[in-house]
Amino acid sequence: MVRSQKDSGEEKQSAISILTDAQFDELKKLLQNYLKLVAMTAIKDMSEETLERDARMLDTAGFNQKEIGEILNVSQPTVARVLAGKWRKRKEQK
Repeated sequence: MVRSQKDSGEEKQSAISILTDAQFDELKKLLQNYLKLVAMTAIKDMSEETLERDARMLDTAGFNQKEIGEILNVSQPTVARVLAGKWRKRKEQK
């Protein structure tokens, strides 16, 4: 569907597209991958102080523990401890 609008003597066109379920799913998958790339580049400089914050942020964004570990360059068990709030206690014991 294309609409035509007149604005100051110039003709503008705006398009409205309707996606099929398959197209929507593909778009959703592409956006999720883009989000992962953005997250990976945003968390380049990892310090111990930011590990917990970043893991929680990624968890809230919907990443699973394996994906969070890959992004933050730590193991999945470490991510599990961080999200459970047991990481600092275990770290302090060493």
